[in-house]
Amino acid sequence: MVRLPNGELRFTDPQGQDIEPAPRPPATQEMGLLSLERLNTQAGLQIDAETGLTRWDGDTIDYEAAIDVLVRGGFAPLDSSGFPCLRAVGSPEVPPAITSRPA
Repeated sequence: MVRLPNGELRFTDPQGQDIEPAPRPPATQEMGLLSLERLNTQAGLQIDAETGLTRWDGDTIDYEAAIDVLVRGGFAPLDSSGFPCLRAVGSPEVPPAITSRPA
């Protein structure tokens, strides 16, 4: 990298060849938070302050079940709320396997 007399920076590769500046991204009419909120609404997403909260209750994970879910493509036994249940073997409230995804 070299600073030119006009203050601009010139970048070169290890062989000394100039690296051209990347083109600016195209300008859009909508950018930022309002655009993201509109796109989320159009997609039917309802994102609020609780969206990122975990449902984990502190139980240890059943790694064998977790790997099985990954190998089978995402199907897992579901808990009473309809969410995947990967509790340790022998822990209470482990539901029977359900082979379909929640609607």
